[in-house]
Amino acid sequence: MTDTEKLIMRYVDDALSEEEVTELNSLLKEDAEAREFLYSISEQSVMLAGMERSESLSKKEDITEVPNPGKVKIIYALAALLAIAFTVLLFQNGNQNEMIVRVTSVTGSFKWISEDGVIYENLDVGTELPSGSIEATSDQSSIKLAFQDQTKVTLYGQFSASLSEVRQKKLNLYKGFMSADVNPQPKGKPFLISTPTAQMEVLGTKLNIDSSANNTFLSVSEGAVKLTRKVDAQDVKVKANEAVVASDQASQDLVVKEIQKPIHNWQSDFTNTPTESLIGQLIYIDGQAAVKSAPKQLFHKGKQRKAMIHRIGQKMQWRTTAPLILKENSKIIIKGRMDKPERIDLFFLTKEPKGDFAGNFYKQIIPDIDEAGNFEIQTSIKGFNKLQPWSQKHIDGLQIYVFQMYTIEVDPNMIAYSMEILTPEE
Repeated sequence: MTDTEKLIMRYVDDALSEEEVTELNSLLKEDAEAREFLYSISEQSVMLAGMERSESLSKKEDITEVPNPGKVKIIYALAALLAIAFTVLLFQNGNQNEMIVRVTSVTGSFKWISEDGVIYENLDVGTELPSGSIEATSDQSSIKLAFQDQTKVTLYGQFSASLSEVRQKKLNLYKGFMSADVNPQPKGKPFLISTPTAQMEVLGTKLNIDSSANNTFLSVSEGAVKLTRKVDAQDVKVKANEAVVASDQASQDLVVKEIQKPIHNWQSDFTNTPTESLIGQLIYIDGQAAVKSAPKQLFHKGKQRKAMIHRIGQKMQWRTTAPLILKENSKIIIKGRMDKPERIDLFFLTKEPKGDFAGNFYKQIIPDIDEAGNFEIQTSIKGFNKLQPWSQKHIDGLQIYVFQMYTIEVDPNMIAYSMEILTPEE
């Protein structure tokens, strides 16, 4: 039992001095785990007292019960807990309207909902925001935020996250991608980043995270990050040029790996690709794995309306630590079928070679199909347009993290048999 837990137990037993009560009140305001322990002990005691009361009534004895000082103290403990919780809420509410981040770049349409329910729409460069949450539904979405100490966070792809800064920076990445350039933080107050499967402590570094319900992929380009896997509290230290995957399965090894040298060739393997890395519906045709397009509704900011796209694609494999880098002579090869020729948008979500978000790029093409609807797209990486004005002018030299194709507003029942990046030897 910790010293804090002993202090709480003595409080419940009415054995604290006035000085110790003051100390405990201060501690409870700062320590959520201490408040939870007090609540747990109080709740258990109330339940036990209720059981004893029920047993007494079941005996149907006509007696007058004298209140037990210890049980009365439980009531006081609960009242104190509620008062402290209310004080903590007031303290938090007093800070939740303070602006903690500023938008430095934005692509797509977003709503920011503050902790007190205020909705910020039409986020533009320069918009200042308080603690709150944000969600994006498109792979083409991105937003760059800067804290007051110039710590920079970029959220992109289909993400859902919340940010706060009460005594220290906290970010919950429920799903999606993020990169961060974290300036040195105050001693004892690291930047805390949480995902469904991991907790990370950041004092000052550059990092990249890909989060889903079942896995967290962390790579570090500068500094070091402490990662704790939630399922078993196992922790590791991830240093520059290293990466780790934290899953929701304790049976899977938590192993830090050095990021390997870049690769320039890649071919899809739909049979062995984790489901969460596929975009579309996995199907089998004559025993061979393929992916059928799946619908996704997006908000088209320019036309102020929703658009339906039908997409197929893949995130690069979770377990690979070798970045796929495009070169000037890289080619895209896609084999598939569709009911009739339709315009296809080829789309890349890219990163810098070390992992920082580098922007989104797209290229439009109408494939030729045969009588059975089969097509084979072969195109160079030239002619890709950037979605963000700050993105690099050319896509070569960038790392591919999401590779997909989609049609807009029409559903030609598109199927992909294989997707490939081929870079001939020079």
